[in-house]
Amino acid sequence: MKSKDEIPVWTEVRSANINGKKVSSLAITLRTKPCRFQGSTGSCKFCELRQNASSSVSADNLVSQVQATLKSQKKNMPEHIDLFGLGTFFDDVEMPPSARRKIVDEIKQAGIKSLLIESRAEYITERRLKEIVRVLSPIRLEVAIGIESTNPLIRETLLKKNCRKETLEKAISLLGKAKVGFLGYVLLKPPSVFDDNREKEAIEDAVKSAVDIFTLGKKYSTSTRVGLNPFYLPNKNQFSREELENYTLPSLWSVIEVLRRTHRAGTVFVGLNSEGLTTGPRGEACSCNNCTEDLKQAIREYNGSRNLGKLLSYNCECKYRSEREEK
Repeated sequence: MKSKDEIPVWTEVRSANINGKKVSSLAITLRTKPCRFQGSTGSCKFCELRQNASSSVSADNLVSQVQATLKSQKKNMPEHIDLFGLGTFFDDVEMPPSARRKIVDEIKQAGIKSLLIESRAEYITERRLKEIVRVLSPIRLEVAIGIESTNPLIRETLLKKNCRKETLEKAISLLGKAKVGFLGYVLLKPPSVFDDNREKEAIEDAVKSAVDIFTLGKKYSTSTRVGLNPFYLPNKNQFSREELENYTLPSLWSVIEVLRRTHRAGTVFVGLNSEGLTTGPRGEACSCNNCTEDLKQAIREYNGSRNLGKLLSYNCECKYRSEREEK
């Protein structure tokens, strides 16, 4: 029997839209060591991925997790892989260089067409990018960075992200020079920022942040996508009772409104998985009992097709109630 350190946290085959084309995508969340940044500073208040981490994970374990997942998909390998961790792919402690190279080579040999990895901005260097691009070539590489909000008050003071604008822009410029794609994460309606009466403000911040991210991508000549993450509330979290007292999770209708308003700006992918950190639907973005599952499926379909008309065709009484409450 395999040990926990040899098993990924989560895998899923889903649809995505890469360069205007609907593709099958294999998402893999590796069980890595805990994120060093969050552990040492208490930052990224909203993130609880460390609950799935393991301090005993070895470089060989990380490679085995990828090998086993690729083997399970061998007969029908997706075109694209999202390779997630619990911290930063370019951190040599969380992801030893030997494991990083081996994992990328294994993925290349699997015959995919594109790969996404995640990193904090400060770990993105010319040397690390060149190393991965060299091993992966000619497969396309994309790097995701957690920006959460382009409003510095929200990002730095309230969410404690410690991702300063100059550090972020330097990282994106390096991606552009290396001809590597860029995906920026946006967090929709985190607690301590937006309470129950501020859904409209949460939508405005997400829309502005997404548009800002596309603008940064153009500035540094890199292909850009946005990953919209509606906040989910882990069973164990860092928020106080007072911070959660007047808070409700984002409505799925708010997610759809963000997609409606950013559709022309560029490709936005919505993440709807809480990776086992919540129990039941109460911890995730929802609408009402009649339409929640239908809307989630519609959003997943939009992730691949980008068919906005079909997405906007859905209706439910709770949609109009939500719109009245936002006014």
